[in-house]
Amino acid sequence: DGPCDEGTHVRAIPGRWCVFIGDIEGHGLAAAIVMAIVHAVLHAHPAGIARPASLLTHVNQQLCRKKIGDLATAFLGVYEPASRRLTYACAGHPAPLLRRAADGSIGALDAVASYPLGVFESETFEEADVQLERGDVLLLYTDGITEAQGTARDRFGADRLMCMFRDAGDQPAEVIDQLRQAVRAHEHGESAHDDQTLVAVRVLLDDPMEQPMSASRRRCEAPVPGSAN
Repeated sequence: DGPCDEGTHVRAIPGRWCVFIGDIEGHGLAAAIVMAIVHAVLHAHPAGIARPASLLTHVNQQLCRKKIGDLATAFLGVYEPASRRLTYACAGHPAPLLRRAADGSIGALDAVASYPLGVFESETFEEADVQLERGDVLLLYTDGITEAQGTARDRFGADRLMCMFRDAGDQPAEVIDQLRQAVRAHEHGESAHDDQTLVAVRVLLDDPMEQPMSASRRRCEAPVPGSAN
């Protein structure tokens, strides 16, 4: 695999879990360096900045002040096991999908949206929250998944992703593997034109003192050198 312009993490922080996915405009070493900067700024945020919107605002200001030039999309969620509530903010990134364990219904976490990071230093980000229940599965992805092309240059698409997610297994690793196979089948062995990243997170237990989540993530394919975005 070559340098990756996408970043993810599912990280435990005191009393909460942070789920992040990002994607940088362009490919190659330059984009990978920008994603490394995003990760560094996010991990080294000042004390007192802990909410999703304020974290994205901090990263955006740093990118703009450094005059990086490349744009970054991002989704950042903070999950509180005690209340089973996920609070999130989004900066131009595809809205994650949430599959409910109770009835199998799927919805997008699209209550808030904004420009990508690195556009306007004065940009502010809004937050939304959603109540999660045991067995619910959250799917985060980059646009390389929905824009994957078949032999007729038709895209995999958001509707197909939603249908495949609905029928996928319960465990995060199963979800990732089944969706990855579906994307590759759609491409008929052709090389991907963009990085493809999937992150699946499942709410495990009712007891907030136990491990609250399981997660799996996979970078599916590296882009072809010199390919279009």
